[in-house]
Amino acid sequence: MVLDPDLSETVLPTSWADALSLTSDDIRHEPIVTTRYVGISVGHQSVLNGLDIGGYTPGSLNVLFQSDISTAALGGDVFRKAAVLLNRHAGQAFFLPEPDNTSRPTLHFHFDENHAGHTAVTQRTGQIEAGVK
Repeated sequence: MVLDPDLSETVLPTSWADALSLTSDDIRHEPIVTTRYVGISVGHQSVLNGLDIGGYTPGSLNVLFQSDISTAALGGDVFRKAAVLLNRHAGQAFFLPEPDNTSRPTLHFHFDENHAGHTAVTQRTGQIEAGVK
């Protein structure tokens, strides 16, 4: 699973339905929703009440099942219900449920990776040599 708080709802591959005790008929009869996630994806919206995310259960959760994806994404709906602590180096996320009346900041934060380079200049005395070594 990836974390994507910019998605309004959590997105799951349709292939995960069996593990959630759903059949393809259960999903096929749900409303069709188009989402921009890994291109434009068409899926079926469903409500899950027993989703377990590493021991955390977010309660009633709107989920989009999409057949053309292989990776699930936890959307903003999960982040609205819990404080999420990330340990990037260990690859772990911890969810702490929060009451509905907690004031929440906007969710437009991103998990883009960046790389920082460090340089240094040292002044030395001596002669500069021309040419390539």
